[in-house]
Amino acid sequence: WLTGQRVNMVQSFHGGSWWETLKLMTTVHGHYWKQLVYVSEFGIKYPLQPGQGFTGLTLLGALSFFALLAFLVFGFLRKSWRVAGFAAACWFIFLAPVSQLIFPLQNFVADRYMLLPSVAFALLAGEGMRRSLQKIPRLILWGFLLLLSTGLCVAQSATWKNTKSMYLQALRVHPTWVAGMMQLAHIDGKKGHYKKAQQWVKRARKINPNHPKIAIRSSILLLRQGKSKRAINVLIHAAKFSKDDKLRANLALLLIVPEGLGQG
Repeated sequence: WLTGQRVNMVQSFHGGSWWETLKLMTTVHGHYWKQLVYVSEFGIKYPLQPGQGFTGLTLLGALSFFALLAFLVFGFLRKSWRVAGFAAACWFIFLAPVSQLIFPLQNFVADRYMLLPSVAFALLAGEGMRRSLQKIPRLILWGFLLLLSTGLCVAQSATWKNTKSMYLQALRVHPTWVAGMMQLAHIDGKKGHYKKAQQWVKRARKINPNHPKIAIRSSILLLRQGKSKRAINVLIHAAKFSKDDKLRANLALLLIVPEGLGQG
């Protein structure tokens, strides 16, 4: 916690309060469980935000949380439950850093946070099969899960082959993610594909016309084409609706040396 404070990793609670953050994190917990049983697509961004109210994912997350807590308690009390208790303890320990309840970090939901909790999930699944299935059905089920996991790994390898494919997948999961669209506009703009880049800008503007990142990216695309005056006008118009520091800093730089930045 002290290290996090020193490097500004510890933020204010995403929900505005501890209780609102608790509701948010039970929703995130439910989302993670959907991913673990292969019924939710993977991406680097998900439409999970504070203030969304009570959802089915919130209920799923709360129920799974209490189920894991029960495994943890039984693991301490009964020898036969120690494997399940150990797996539940691993789950809690691995997710605690991103729980927002102890350390309110800036990010709280992403695929990378599931790496270590997946180990705990595998232990729980294996222990459950050992207790409840005969040897042959157990082997059949393990074979099915192995094929399913292998197919998922192959699919995800294609998703993560480059930055553009990664953001395209994120937009399939979260179609209204403006920041992701601006990343794709940035990628196309660097390659000189200005029409494609402008299409991403237009799509984002329909979702949130006053988002500061749209104005910033649009002005950069105009600068790359040597249209510095239009870039300035875009930022001046956006500054009327936004107090974003980066937007205003870019505008100030353009007003000071418009020609030099346009050539760069």
